[in-house]
Amino acid sequence: MLLSNQNYEMGVFKGFCDQNELVIEVGSQEYVLELNKEEIADVVYHLMHYENLLIPFNKETQKLVLNSDPHYDEGEMEELMNISEGADEHGQK
Repeated sequence: MLLSNQNYEMGVFKGFCDQNELVIEVGSQEYVLELNKEEIADVVYHLMHYENLLIPFNKETQKLVLNSDPHYDEGEMEELMNISEGADEHGQK
């Protein structure tokens, strides 16, 4: 994910407090953001799939910049898997 806007910085995930608050550190500033259930799910998805604790953050709007859309289409992946299995049956790889 490329961030070209000068207002974007990478924040360090510090943790969740209460039920719907995220603590993030951007530079030397710590932010506590109130999130809804969908935003919390997006943060969890981001942390699991990018395997690091850095979260893009827009300092101007004080909002997270997350892209939690799957990077593939499940139907396409299933089709590719089926094609791959068929190639194995015919001695091709």
